[in-house]
Parts: sequence; structure tokens; C-alpha cells
Amino acid sequence: MSLEYLARHPGLSLGSGPASTLRGAGVLTGLRDAVVADVGASRIRVGALAGGFPEETTRGADIGGVPVGFRIPELIRVPRGSAGDRAFGAPLRDRAQVASGRGSGSGGLTELAEAVDRLQPGVDRLPVVMVGGGAPAVPDGLLGVPDVRRPEHGRTAGAIGAATSPVGGQYERIVRLEGRTRLAEALDAVAEEARAHAVRAGADPRHVEIVETGSSPLAYLPGPFLRLRARAAGPPSQLSTSRP
Repeated sequence: MSLEYLARHPGLSLGSGPASTLRGAGVLTGLRDAVVADVGASRIRVGALAGGFPEETTRGADIGGVPVGFRIPELIRVPRGSAGDRAFGAPLRDRAQVASGRGSGSGGLTELAEAVDRLQPGVDRLPVVMVGGGAPAVPDGLLGVPDVRRPEHGRTAGAIGAATSPVGGQYERIVRLEGRTRLAEALDAVAEEARAHAVRAGADPRHVEIVETGSSPLAYLPGPFLRLRARAAGPPSQLSTSRP
């Protein structure tokens, strides 16, 4: 989003750090679908890319223990302390002991492998992209995935993702529909609203595309109620200016 839009809607930046890292991992590898493990100095986070976008949590976010309705990436956090200093920063001669369970960091490495496994969509294993300063210290074989990528500039995946991400907008509406024809019309209207939100956020209106639409039934309401959703994205508008 543009700086002006962010100033008016600062809450929309929640989760932008992990989202940028996930997208940066995709940019660096050319992958649109992957599991991404961000191994940092003080935290380890594992998320997933689906169609080039971070998979979102269905639970919403918590701020100071208060649930809020912002969409943030679905992440599994591995306690950095449980991994032990030897697991992600040890000399090479010690990492084999850690991976085989003889070192003090084996518990944390196992948790990381479990987090990667939980975010795999099924039997067909997605590639795993390792980014962050601690990525080189994680043994390939530990993750149980044949395709593990460590991009050359993985330490700066977050900055790369922030610099290359498109401007986005999304829109949701709850409607009561009786027929499939009306569903298509309603989805078109929601998609246009998403497109308008992306333009207001700073996207170039000439190049905004609808990247996702969907509907889901609401069983807790009487009658045929559906939640309709659409997401649009496009490159930043050259006409958008940012004020300091």
C-alpha cells in the first residue's frame, strides 16, 4: 500500500513483516507454492505460499490478548530457545550430532521439522525455502522434503518481499442467494469492490487484476447465506506520491 493509505489505516500493516518474508522467499526462488522457514537469531517462523500469496490464518490476530479482525499470515512459531545455540549457529562438526539427536538442539530441530510437515498440503510435498541468518545451519535431510532451497540472498528475504510486492485490496460481503446465476453476479460485484480497494491503496488502476475469488456457506444463519470474498492486486501507481 502507499504511505498515505498506511497512515490512514495503520492496522493493515499487522503481519506485514512475515508476509514480506514469505513473498521474498517466493521471489528469490521463483516459486509460487512453497513452505517457507524463516530462521532468525531470536525466532523461527514457518509459513506457506499459495499462488504467490501468504496463506492467511482463519483465526484472526491477537493484540495484547484482544482478538481483532485483521488478516495475517498463518504461522507456526518454533521456540528459538528450544532449538539450542548449537542447532542454529554451531560449527559444522557439531551439526551432525544435533541432527542425529546427540546434541542439545535436537528438540528444536524436531519441532521445526514438525512445523514444516504440518504446513504441507498433502502427500505431494511442496518445496521448502529456508531463509534468514540461521538457514544454512539446518540439515536438509532433517525436514523430510526432497526439495530444499536456500536462496543466495535469503537473509534479506523480508526486504526483497517488501520492495517487490504488489499493492493489494480485498473485499468481503455476506449475501443471501438462491441461484447460481445470482452467485456469479454477486461475485463480480465483490471483485469490483476489491479492485477499487486496491486502487485506493495505491495500485495502478490500469493493471489491477483479480487474483482470487471465493464463496463459503454460513451454516449459523437461516437460509442460503454465503460469504463472498475477492482479492485484487497490481503494481504501485506511478501517480501515487509519498510524503515524509
